[in-house]
Amino acid sequence: MTVLDQIMANPASGSGALPVPFFDDAVLPLDWEGRSDGPGLGPALAATLAAFRRLTPADRGPVGRHIMAYHDEVQDVMGGEAIENGDPPAKGPEDVWRLVEPRRLTLVVDPIFGDITPYIMVTGECAWDPEHGFLLSWARGRHLIRVAPADYRPTHGSAMAKLRGTDYIYYSAMEKFRTRRD
Repeated sequence: MTVLDQIMANPASGSGALPVPFFDDAVLPLDWEGRSDGPGLGPALAATLAAFRRLTPADRGPVGRHIMAYHDEVQDVMGGEAIENGDPPAKGPEDVWRLVEPRRLTLVVDPIFGDITPYIMVTGECAWDPEHGFLLSWARGRHLIRVAPADYRPTHGSAMAKLRGTDYIYYSAMEKFRTRRD
């Protein structure tokens, strides 16, 4: 029985744990949030998790610019003093990954707006914003749709209704830090 099978058999049980290739096979707890009913939802959740687990460190390239925008915004606001652990700020999208530490996976179906798309979210710590951490969210485990401080919302639409349906990946009040889908 897979970790997902265990969670789906007893959603109230909490979580399991599994290696995440995208983060060099770091073993992260996997939580379930949302609904598990509905036609075809079980297989859709399994497909979402399988698709996400096919992402490797080589797939970080396109994601790096979005998380770098979050890093740069905090650096800008804090005057370059936001790195709490004494590390220097990231020099670019490839370098930003040394400042993040994933802590948790959450498989979620966001019921807001009637959305039944399965999402996988990764949350964790980041050296530039230790108070909030980071969140990365993939729709169906394949398409990065959101980078943000960890507010545990898989989409911008569920976090800020005015952004529903937009193509922003990282959204900032300051336009110069916003990123969009490629």
